[in-house]
Parts: sequence; C-alpha cells; structure tokens
Amino acid sequence: MTKPMTKPATRRVGSDGEDAAVAALVAAGYEVVERNVHSRMGESDVICRHDGTRVFVEIKTRRSHHVGYPQEHVTVLKQRRIGRLAAAYLQRNAAKESACRFDFVSVRLDPGGEPRVEIIAGAFRLS
Repeated sequence: MTKPMTKPATRRVGSDGEDAAVAALVAAGYEVVERNVHSRMGESDVICRHDGTRVFVEIKTRRSHHVGYPQEHVTVLKQRRIGRLAAAYLQRNAAKESACRFDFVSVRLDPGGEPRVEIIAGAFRLS
C-alpha cells in the first residue's frame, strides 16, 4: 500500500507529468502557445495550435491506477470550466482560429521508468 502524497510531492508529480505531456505534444506536432492559463472563467494546463486549430489541453498525471485512470478525473464540470475559459480566451486574444478543440493528455509516472503519455485528441465536446 502506498502512502498518501504530501502537497509538495503532489505538485512535483503534476509538474513532472505536465513536462512529459508538453514534450509529447511538441513531438506530435503541436505548437505550445501558453502554459498554465488561469482566469476567473477557469484554467487550462496548456493551450496549443495543431493543424490550424487552437487546442485547449487538460493534463492529468498519476503514479498508479489505485485512484482510477487519469481521464476519469475530467468531470463534466471541469469540461464546462475549460469551455468557458476557451470562449473568453478566444475572444480576448482575437484568435485567428475560429475552431477550437479540447484534448486530453494522460500521463502515468512509473517509478524508475519513462513516463507513459497518451494524447486523446477531441477528448470532449461542448454542447
């Protein structure tokens, strides 16, 4: 049984996972525009461009599957917050792209091993 992580350890896992995710996104042809965008509308881990589309990326990192798979933790409420942030961001920045997409990156950090990164393009849509 693993011990619960402290706040600094949790932040480090998140930071390491985000770095691994960004490296995978760049390797897959994404152009990183901004990281850790916060506003009163919500927050986005990474904002990118990919194939002419603005992409809002949610990243979840886990060290094990004991608390579930990372993608299980992107709730409908979280999706709505990201959507509100995306709308405000596109309007505020007068983005040339009228289309946007919501991708998800799942990162699994195994002790002593390379991070396992999965990019899920178009992970969710807003109605």
